[in-house]
Amino acid sequence: GFAFAAEEKVDYLGVAAVLIRDGNYSRAEKALENVDLSVEGLDIGRFYTLKGLVELRNADNEAALKSFYNAIDSGVEEPVIWAYIAQAHYALAEYEQTISAIDKLPSINQFPDLYGVKSQSYWFIDDVKNAFDVIETGIARFPAKTAFLHQKIYYLVELDLNQTAVEESLKFLELSGSEN
Repeated sequence: GFAFAAEEKVDYLGVAAVLIRDGNYSRAEKALENVDLSVEGLDIGRFYTLKGLVELRNADNEAALKSFYNAIDSGVEEPVIWAYIAQAHYALAEYEQTISAIDKLPSINQFPDLYGVKSQSYWFIDDVKNAFDVIETGIARFPAKTAFLHQKIYYLVELDLNQTAVEESLKFLELSGSEN
């Protein structure tokens, strides 16, 4: 049987998925290079999703976006793909696109860190009201995520609302002190 075993088809998509899960992105990339896209029944959406993850990891954000949109065009409907798309747009300083990608998620609560990303995106496009609204919602829903309170304090300081920033900082210190 050894000669026969050599003829068996390797599931490079499956291999790539496992490698990505284990953090072996360069090996996953090589596995994906071996995928024959002409094979009938190939899950092309999965191929583009995995390819996009490798590209995102390699900070090749334009390529990642192309792959993720190809995955969507191929029928991928997992909401997490919009989180990846938001991440790539944010890295490219495309803040309106970041916000609209996050808005396509059925629930941002699945990905709490996106409250910070969405708020910061509004901040960068000078939409101060929405930046505050989003970070306040994040603080209310995920009080243990102290980064959100830090972000709000930063905004207050940037806007020269130092008295308010001091009050928020004291509130933060009280909160973090009570956990010890």
